Amino acid sequence: MTFSSLSKLFMFALISVLFGCASPLKHGRDLGDPALIADAPAPASVSQGDGVKVTAMPLKQSVELGEPIYLALRVTNMRREPVKIIGGLRPGDGLIEIYSIDVNKEKVLLAPLSESDFGGSTTLAPKQAMGDVFPIFFGANGWNFKEVGEYRIFVQLKLQTEDGFSSFSSEPAVIKVESSKAGQALFSVDDLRSIEAGKFLLWRSGDHLESGIKHLTLISKQNPNSAISSYIFAALVRNYSEPFANYIVGKVREPSCQQASSLREMIKTNVLTENLLIEDYISQAKCHAESQSWREAKKALDAGYKLSAGRPEFMAYSQSIAEMQKRLSQFTEVSPF
Repeated sequence: MTFSSLSKLFMFALISVLFGCASPLKHGRDLGDPALIADAPAPASVSQGDGVKVTAMPLKQSVELGEPIYLALRVTNMRREPVKIIGGLRPGDGLIEIYSIDVNKEKVLLAPLSESDFGGSTTLAPKQAMGDVFPIFFGANGWNFKEVGEYRIFVQLKLQTEDGFSSFSSEPAVIKVESSKAGQALFSVDDLRSIEAGKFLLWRSGDHLESGIKHLTLISKQNPNSAISSYIFAALVRNYSEPFANYIVGKVREPSCQQASSLREMIKTNVLTENLLIEDYISQAKCHAESQSWREAKKALDAGYKLSAGRPEFMAYSQSIAEMQKRLSQFTEVSPF
């Protein structure tokens, strides 16, 4: 088998284990140098009722106005018997709701941009935990954190019982939003550009979101040192690392790893959340595989696995990376871990 064939097979294998495709018709879970995040993980917010512990953890407790916000969720079964979780632990994929007590002390449901038909369940054995991580900065109501101040975020989980459902809530976790010129510029435009910008940062893909991408690109040029700029560049890197089916022009835009690599140099990785660093390692691995740089692909996957391993909220990442490593070892003499 030729190197070209190996490359194509490995790229297909990598794509097949990712959580979603870079298409405007389907937005699944998004999946670099090693870097520490700027803020230490926020103190966990925990609720323990009837032996079920719900832990809500903002990946950054202090953010700039307009900076994408990600929440990690962990559910632990403290009972002596199994607990069944219906669907998943992401808003829109299961019996999970996210609420915010905003700067005006009002309770607001942070509804996801879309909801899917979910089925199936996961059974947690005693002492077992599961988790996930997801964005909460943009959703069905548009931007969720448009004012400077302190927000309290809590998660409500429903579990099925013999009599119906029981609800379990985490204690509120605090997120502080600080003023920034980049954030003010982000929200200073008309609804179309603002919404498209939010969707692009949320999905981290979408060539059809032209006005939003142009708006974000201008913000990054005018505010190169802001945290928001690094998130913008990271989203663009993700976008160029994947093929994209643009229904407006009726064709698929192929990945441009060279363009992605150039933009990656503009990112200050110390301000990004860990989940985005993991996703970027996966993107790097795919590009290295495209150029038949097998050892560099393994190196990137190793770095991503190191960040994700052992953390229930990053379990989906570590499982995907482990599967990619196994596939990589089938095509090369590089051993997995």
